[in-house]
Amino acid sequence: MKTKISRPEKGYGDIYNVAFTFFLSISAILYLVNILFAYIDDSVRTFGMMDLSFGVLLAIVLVFYYGNQINDLMYIGMTLFAWIAVIDAFIPLDYLGVTQNFMSEYHKFGEPYLLSSWGSAIYIFHGTGFYIMYLVLIYLFTNK
Repeated sequence: MKTKISRPEKGYGDIYNVAFTFFLSISAILYLVNILFAYIDDSVRTFGMMDLSFGVLLAIVLVFYYGNQINDLMYIGMTLFAWIAVIDAFIPLDYLGVTQNFMSEYHKFGEPYLLSSWGSAIYIFHGTGFYIMYLVLIYLFTNK
């Protein structure tokens, strides 16, 4: 006898929609931010990157806390970490030439060890392995 896999209740979101939404929202935001930082003065660029990063992370937490039926802080943390894991997947993809102009400003002024093969390997693993782990945890939180 086959066991039927139950779908989550309406409003809890499907894990595939969450994964697809993360990827699309991050790619658009990264591209726009990269274009924006090309026009900012070099003396305030690092502070602008930091301020924007904290603002985006705070916005993600607020959207998932107030706009979702699941108010578990662990769920919000896992969605935030999954979002960051997709950003970390774009760093080596842009460095290796698979994508263009998503993280080029970050490569100019960001962390210099990312330009090594070890830095790329770390971020490839974080962008794939940890992303899958976070999605599994999000799925488990939505199907309690």
